This record gives sequence, C-alpha cells and structure tokens, in this order.
Amino acid sequence: MLHTPGQFSTLTQQVAEAIALNIERGAWAEQLPPERFLARSLQVSRRTLRGAIELLRRDKVLVTRPGAGSHINRSGRPKTRGAPRRKVVGLMMPETFDRMKPSTMVFIDELRTLLYVKGLRLEVHVGHRYYSNRPASALVELTTKHPADGWILIYSNPINQRWFETRKIPVVIAGTAHEKVDLPDVDVDMVAACRHAANLFVQKGHRRLALVVEDFHLPNEKKSEDGFLEGARLLGKDDVSTKTWCCPQSLPRIRNLAERLVRGGPDAATAVLVTNAYQYLALFSILTRMGVNVPGDLSLISRNDEHFFQFLEPEPARYTCAPQTRAKAVLSALMRAIKGEQLPKRHFWLVPDFMAGATVAGPRSGGTNLEPKRKV
Repeated sequence: MLHTPGQFSTLTQQVAEAIALNIERGAWAEQLPPERFLARSLQVSRRTLRGAIELLRRDKVLVTRPGAGSHINRSGRPKTRGAPRRKVVGLMMPETFDRMKPSTMVFIDELRTLLYVKGLRLEVHVGHRYYSNRPASALVELTTKHPADGWILIYSNPINQRWFETRKIPVVIAGTAHEKVDLPDVDVDMVAACRHAANLFVQKGHRRLALVVEDFHLPNEKKSEDGFLEGARLLGKDDVSTKTWCCPQSLPRIRNLAERLVRGGPDAATAVLVTNAYQYLALFSILTRMGVNVPGDLSLISRNDEHFFQFLEPEPARYTCAPQTRAKAVLSALMRAIKGEQLPKRHFWLVPDFMAGATVAGPRSGGTNLEPKRKV
C-alpha cells in the first residue's frame, strides 16, 4: 500500500510529497507506475497526479524519458537495496501518440498498467525508419541500445516482422501477422465480423453489397474480404452481388466513392461495410451532405469501433472489442513467449461484439439505385 502523508497546502503538493516519500521507502525501483494505476492507488484525478509529477520533475526527483514514462533520478542518492529489476517490454510503432487512433491509445495505456502489475515496464519506441523497406540497420540499433525481454509490434509490416522472426526475439504482433511470417499475433476476428455483416445485409433484403477497405497490403483487409464474400453466400441467394473498393484515407477519394455508390449502374450499392472507422466517418458525412439518408437510402456498418461513434446520430452499427481485452490477450501471449514456452497456436483471434446502432435497415422500395440530391 502506498504511504500518504498528512496535510499540505495544496492537493497537488500533497500528492507530490506522497510520491517522494514512497520513492524514498523503495516502493518503486526505477520508474513510477502508469498514471492510471498511480491515480487509482492515491485516489486522485490524473490531472492532479500530472501536476504532482511536474513538481517532482522541477525538483529533479523524477526525469522523463521519451516513450518510457517518469523515471526516478537516483544520482547523488544511495540506491534502494533489494528492489528487483523489472523486466522490460519494448513496444514499436510508426507514429507518435498524437497521431494514433483513440482505441490504440487506450490499448497502450491498459497494456502499460497490466505490465506494471506483473512486474514489467513498457518502453515505447516510435519511428518511421523501423517500418521502411530496409529497416535492418534501424532495428539493430533499436534492439542494441534498448534491449528488452520481449517486444510488441503495432501496425507492423512483413519486412520488420520477418526481421524479428529470423533473430528469434520474443515478440507478439498486436494485429495480424503476414502469411509467410511465423510469429504469434493477436487481433480481432475480421473474418467473423465481416461474414456476420454481409449475412445481416442479405437477411435485411439487400442484394447489392459493397465492402470498403483501406489497403489490400494489410493482411486483415484480405481476411475481411474473404469473410464478407462468405457471408454474402451463406444464405444461398443467387441474386446477391458484392464489390470491394480499396479506398485510402483521402477525402477526394472517399467523395468519389460516395458518388459511385449512390448513382445508378454496376457500382451502385444499398448496403456498405467500411473497415476503417475514420473512413466510415468521412463517408457518412459526405453522404449526408449529398442528401442520402442513412439507413433509409443506404445501410452502413463499421468493422471497427472508436469512442466518438457514440456521439454520432444515427449511432453507427459496428463491431467492438474492448482495448482491455486485447491488452490482456497480447500480454498473455507475450509472457509465454518471454518464458520460451511453445505457444499452442499462432493466431489468437478475439471475437468482437456487434453493436446494432441505428444505421442498418431494409433496402428502399422501388429499386436499388439512388441519385444524390446535391453534389458535394
């Protein structure tokens, strides 16, 4: 249990003193716990906690290391004896936190807390060079300067996945491993989600379905198409047609796609599954400006979930898997990899929950094609 001192002039100063006192008593050997864990233990808000940490940084009790949290500055002071070394887990990702999806941020935050409870600390390493076509030298430098007991890869590609595989480094992919890479991965079951979506559309009476993916180079996008096609065929309806669109996160491209989806002709659809939450948001807003009613004119489902979906009207139908669930699954696989255990399987699929929302209905009577009321 953390020690909490008596009264101080402000709550922030009180929390700072409590943290300093626990450091002196050896509560932490190298760095502070994650903010979520520490705020819960001290029963204060994270805003108050951050103010206290800032005071301790000014007093040089703590030092900040990018991607590794707040470390204890023991220079000039005797080190606490008997404190066990915490194992280190390295997490590699291409973008800084401010460019990450909210769900990814929550996943990392939860992962950091779970690791701390198990006696491990998380170090985050960001860099596009780790994701280039020739990342070998950058990865050698990374793993040499920042040795870790195990690694977690986010948004990884086949090149850096193979690099870790050939060096027999304990690693788990938070996402989907590429087909020719034999590494454990943890991801949402995209096949099951997309199969369910297509099947739901057909059951509602839709016969012209569309799937919108972001990038076919991503292995989970191909799995999404496989599941979508399978779901469309499950009910044995010979008159069901499906079309897959590869559309990057570009407003002009999504605007053009919206025009093609709602105009007459072979590209028209009455029900659309979108694999990327931000693409869904862009497509929905563009369709609304065009005068297309969702779901009256066009039904929409998002394969992924984000926190902001609950504030949209109508609320999107979507598939969700709690970041906490993903973090626990990644940690479980990683701990076994660090121990050198033989994992029972390579892929760990997490079945998502379907949130019905209010964006799916039967097709409009009188035809399958729409004409936008107003161009964007």
